Amino acid sequence: MTLLSTESNRIFVDLTPDWRVFAFMAVVVVLACVLFGLTPALTATGTNPARAMQAGGRSATDAREALALRRSLVVLQVALSLVLVVGALLFARSLRNLASVELGFRPDVIATSIDLRRTAVQPEARQETLAEIVTRFRSVPGVRQAAEVGIVPLSGLAWNTRVAIGGRVQDQFVYFNVVGGDYFSVMETPLVAGRPFDGRDRQDAPMAAIVNETFARLYFPNAAPIGQTFQEEPLPGAPRPTYHIVGLVRDTKYVDVREEFLPIAYLPVSQDPQQTPLGIVVQSALPLGSVTPALTGAINEVAPGAMVSYNTVTRSIEMRLVAERLMAWLSGFFGVLAMLIASIGLYGVMSYIVTRRKVEIAVRMALGAEPRRVTRMMVAESGVLLAVGVAIGVALASVALRYAEGLLYGLTPSDATSFALAISMLGIVGVLAAWIPARRASRVDPTRALHYE
Repeated sequence: MTLLSTESNRIFVDLTPDWRVFAFMAVVVVLACVLFGLTPALTATGTNPARAMQAGGRSATDAREALALRRSLVVLQVALSLVLVVGALLFARSLRNLASVELGFRPDVIATSIDLRRTAVQPEARQETLAEIVTRFRSVPGVRQAAEVGIVPLSGLAWNTRVAIGGRVQDQFVYFNVVGGDYFSVMETPLVAGRPFDGRDRQDAPMAAIVNETFARLYFPNAAPIGQTFQEEPLPGAPRPTYHIVGLVRDTKYVDVREEFLPIAYLPVSQDPQQTPLGIVVQSALPLGSVTPALTGAINEVAPGAMVSYNTVTRSIEMRLVAERLMAWLSGFFGVLAMLIASIGLYGVMSYIVTRRKVEIAVRMALGAEPRRVTRMMVAESGVLLAVGVAIGVALASVALRYAEGLLYGLTPSDATSFALAISMLGIVGVLAAWIPARRASRVDPTRALHYE
């Protein structure tokens, strides 16, 4: 048997899209700062001082140019905000999907890794030593069950090889694990058919195996897997044992929470000639910090000097989702900030429009226009800016978020729900930002406004 660590390769693959997403977000932020800061500054420095000092402050042409610039900036703010909000929703919903994915086992079990190399335990006695430690664990207060395991699920380790069915080597790799008889009870992985490993699986008995549903579906689609046999792909000069399937269990995750269910074959520790397992999974009613001192004491009683480390599958999952969690928090922060900036921009533009159109509004109201009609008119004008910005933002998001596809799980970059939620959120914020100056415009006293002008 060979244990292959896929951790380094997997980290490299998983983090490849991250720098692209971060770079894209940085470019959006820089462009927003330059565009929304530099453009008004250049416009202000290009103003003719003589014209600026005229009564009214600006000519009609200058006023129209300023208003057009403000509207353009608001449209662009809305568009960029939509891109960031859609991204935030995609990452947040993807993280939620990963956190709620069906693992096929109980994730809060304690994974105990035991290194016996510095002890007096000989390699050929490792099985007996671990079996004795498991027995001691079961007597520790708070421990419900314990079992030996070669590879803890989602630990970053993998052991795979091809198998031969009916003498024919199959193309797809099968993933293996070596476990104790109570492993499936500890992990709460349901046994669908057959039996678990027990005292019948001795060294002198036929080699036993328990397979998962994906294994059975791939290699025995038209027959019951119990009683079927398979072999490992032979290596030059190596024996080719035949495994008899004695049980069928539910599918579980093996290497990563993102993966589709893989074909897995479990072998009994009692028939492992290479003494593979160096770990124990423990189901405990107490938290990790409360039970580990007693577990360490039990190990030292059997194998003094053993190096021990503890973890939980839950923690392993959390460590593997660091990039996804970081992206969800960062994109959420920038999304909220973008909506705030867009709403402020829209509020500023509408306030400016109200100021410029004060006489027009006063005349309308003097001629009998109701305040509600004035409010609707002003909000409708802001709605046009929102609609144009949303249309541009949808197009930008559809292209830009393709680079983040590698970080999504259970979603596509063009997810309709995320786009609908983002448009709704941005629309509500935009309408509220426009409603305040519009409401103020509807309360203008026509007499005072006309007299002032």
